[in-house]
Amino acid sequence: MSLIVCVFVGEGIVLASDSRSTYNRVEETKEKKIQTLGIHTTDTTYKTFLCPNNIGISVCGEVSIDNKPMTGYIEAFIREQMGPDTDIDTVPEALIQYFNTFKDVPNSNFFVAGYKKVGSAVGSGRPGSTDGPAGTRSPSVITSAAGSNSVYEKRLWNLNIKSKKIKREGTENQGASWSGEVDVLARLLSPAEIRKPDGTTVSFKAYDISWNYFTLQDAVDFAEFAIRTTVDTMKVQNRLKTVGGPIDILILKPGEAYWLQRKVLSV
Repeated sequence: MSLIVCVFVGEGIVLASDSRSTYNRVEETKEKKIQTLGIHTTDTTYKTFLCPNNIGISVCGEVSIDNKPMTGYIEAFIREQMGPDTDIDTVPEALIQYFNTFKDVPNSNFFVAGYKKVGSAVGSGRPGSTDGPAGTRSPSVITSAAGSNSVYEKRLWNLNIKSKKIKREGTENQGASWSGEVDVLARLLSPAEIRKPDGTTVSFKAYDISWNYFTLQDAVDFAEFAIRTTVDTMKVQNRLKTVGGPIDILILKPGEAYWLQRKVLSV
């Protein structure tokens, strides 16, 4: 299943993912169907991708097609369907159309994140500057080489290629979204209650997260924390270890994008 996290703040957007893929096998006989879980596990799967026009894509859920890793298919989609002028708002529908050409469409969730140029503004904008306080709508303004200011708005699309459902997440305020194996995070961030032997209960308060005060470094720290905590918690739980391996972290800003952390091939 895996876990993907997107944190969006005034300075930029953070996309992060783990690297584990766990494969299952289904055997059918005349009498019954047998499913074997975890027949193969790898910690080398790419789930976050940097695309042309500084667009980021992350995937979780089922990550194989025709018994082959989905990574190659996503890279083919990027090569064949995307270019330097690709409008981020067209990518979710393009993903759905592309992967629904296959006989067996995987039940995969995608984040598509980045910035959309929405116009130009007159003024002395600085590269990476923002208008408005944290927590308000604040399109980032950067200065182009020609000296004019380009106005960008954040975008975060959440979609499932099997159900063909597409949702644009609200990014006017700072915040975060995650998808995949989210139960560990849910327990950390939600109110909790335990039942004592005598039948009484003890409640534990869930403390708010001050998203509006997050810097870009805070966003990176939270994304890494969310995945690392899930990995470490699963290690000691009696369950299939579906989140693990290196954590890839992609930074998206108006007019630029770069890898903060990414696994590389080695011998």
